[in-house]
Amino acid sequence: MTVVERPLSPLHAFTGADGRIDRVWHTWLDKQSATLQRVVDVTGIPPVDFQPQIDAITQDIVELQADIADINSSLSTLSTSVTKLQQQVGDILTPEMFGAVGDGVTDDRTAVQNWLNAISTRSTTATFTIGVANSRYGLSGNVALNSWVNPVAIVGGRPGAGFVQRGGFPDGAWLAVFGSGALGPFTTVTTSAAVGDSSIIVADGTNIDVNDFIRLQAQRSGELLNRQQTTRVIAKTGTAPATLFIETPLAFTINLALDIVEVAEFKAREGFSLTDLSFVGNGTSGGLGVMISFVINPYVKNVRTSNFRYSVAANGGIGLYSEHVYGGTYQDIYDKFSGVGGVGSSLSLNFFSNVNLDNIIADSSGGYGAVVNISNCNLSNIQGVVSQGRGWELMGACSNRLTNIAVHRAAATGLSLVYGCSNNILSNIIAVNNAHQNVWSNGVENVNNTYVGVVALHAGIGPDLLIASTPPDDDTGATVIGLDPRSTKSVRPDTVLIPP
Repeated sequence: MTVVERPLSPLHAFTGADGRIDRVWHTWLDKQSATLQRVVDVTGIPPVDFQPQIDAITQDIVELQADIADINSSLSTLSTSVTKLQQQVGDILTPEMFGAVGDGVTDDRTAVQNWLNAISTRSTTATFTIGVANSRYGLSGNVALNSWVNPVAIVGGRPGAGFVQRGGFPDGAWLAVFGSGALGPFTTVTTSAAVGDSSIIVADGTNIDVNDFIRLQAQRSGELLNRQQTTRVIAKTGTAPATLFIETPLAFTINLALDIVEVAEFKAREGFSLTDLSFVGNGTSGGLGVMISFVINPYVKNVRTSNFRYSVAANGGIGLYSEHVYGGTYQDIYDKFSGVGGVGSSLSLNFFSNVNLDNIIADSSGGYGAVVNISNCNLSNIQGVVSQGRGWELMGACSNRLTNIAVHRAAATGLSLVYGCSNNILSNIIAVNNAHQNVWSNGVENVNNTYVGVVALHAGIGPDLLIASTPPDDDTGATVIGLDPRSTKSVRPDTVLIPP
């Protein structure tokens, strides 16, 4: 490299044939301030190639653009998922949002009722959670969920969550759930029919349409309550009279020489569930703990009630009451101390058909353990323990299947069938140490019931197994399979006994 100095302008540069700079001039001032131009010849120095760096940066930009596109796609998917979740779950509503305290002491009745009112009008299917912790809402009066626009699930979600009676609670249904409540005018059945028939003829079907639900009630000899069934009308011919074709075959025999059978259309609503909640009464007033009425296919699970009594002791009290229910599931239901003086019950079911019930426990009821007026239901793992009335009573119950029944230490009969119980199959019965008969069938028009695998021991009064033989309190066509040989018995002469 050579350096040549000559006086020139302050700054110049030369480029080579390939366009790259190969010489640079710059100014230099000597001590006498003479302006000289220093020329530096850089010929032969290799040029710097920036292309690889440019290519790498270009590739990084391409990859970054791809990452941004992926992020935008993920955000779009997340937004869609959130929208779907909102549609499925609905807005989160808790009683606290309406002013409830949830400490079990404060009266939260107004807040809870406002919460239920908001639930009933939601425009989306929703799950509503009770509280943000182990909330227990004090109630000084009744609250109600009156119908709903879309399916609703009320979930306790945490152990102990639920409701507690506070103050001078008036009698009535403490938490009342009404799918509709509208019951049409009654008409009568005009033609006898048999168990399993798929149609009935009524005097006037003007108010009954296809897909309506109907209830049938058969009464005989002035009994207060006899056989019953709820079902859906799937077809109809005529008007007055009308033939109604029903979804579930007839659960009992209709003999118009003896029976008066009334039919009414009722309005009901689907899409209700109640799970993981407790309801604690004050032991002196309030009447009913939970009432669920006019509902199709409800789902009720892990519901605990206790200490529900009417202010007038003669009226008893009920832990869980349901009526006009068709289909659905009741599971893990527990009540303790409801009822008083042998009146009332832990569980009461009426006009209740095609429902599955499992693990139902009536513990230390002040009245009956349970009174069930049901048809075409499956019941399993049911218990009645230390009740002040009968342990479990089937009243007008028809075409049901009961499995794994345990009743003991009732102050009266253990397991009773009364008032037109027919075509029921009861299996795996353990009834011991009850004050009266352990198993007792004694009612007008009890017909064709079957008992399988019966262990009945140590009845306080009468035999362990009593199937009445004095008309009209009888159980014609009864079959007993596998009665424990230690059990004492008194049965009709025509009862079929098959040893274990």
